[in-house]
Amino acid sequence: GGIGMDRVRQNGGTFGIISAVVLAVLFLLILTSGFTPNVAADPSQALKFIQESGARWLLSGVLGGLGSLLAVVFTAGLYRVLREKAPTRAYAVLLFGVLGSGGYALSSLAQWVGGAQVAGTADAVAAAHAWVAVNAMVSTFGAFANAFVGAALLSAGWAITSSRALSSALGWLAYLAGIASVLGLFTTNPAVFLGSFVLIIIWLAWAGWEMRR
Repeated sequence: GGIGMDRVRQNGGTFGIISAVVLAVLFLLILTSGFTPNVAADPSQALKFIQESGARWLLSGVLGGLGSLLAVVFTAGLYRVLREKAPTRAYAVLLFGVLGSGGYALSSLAQWVGGAQVAGTADAVAAAHAWVAVNAMVSTFGAFANAFVGAALLSAGWAITSSRALSSALGWLAYLAGIASVLGLFTTNPAVFLGSFVLIIIWLAWAGWEMRR
């Protein structure tokens, strides 16, 4: 029924907005933390940073995982919105979106839990080697997430612009965010990372708001 569909659509929209808020807080934490790719690449700097961050490191990990999980519920709602007019692309959005969100959650958890464990190791040499492994794992999960979230956004953009299930401007935003996500696979430039992060936050908030209408 229509009532069930409306509920899935509206709940998905609500979760999209909450996810956008959670990720916006995370974005501000990352932006003001000073934990740049250069710091992450230097074990001694990275481990010193984690030891000094304390609760902030924990909060970043929790927000990253939570924002990703909320985005899964949003993706289910978006699937319901697109399913009738663009069924194949709707399935692609659902599958790619869930896989990509899972990748981001794993990346956040690996960085938060793995980083904290390594930073608590007494042997500095062993800790430095272990951090290199943790950082490589975080990057791998991040690349997996970028690929699948990028594919989900491009599929959503195509479905929205062709079916007009949501506003075409939102479809074009999905294309932009998708391209930025895929670009993240090929560069470690912080501007690309931050740009794609902002576009995804705006996309979640805007799509969530439209889905609730």
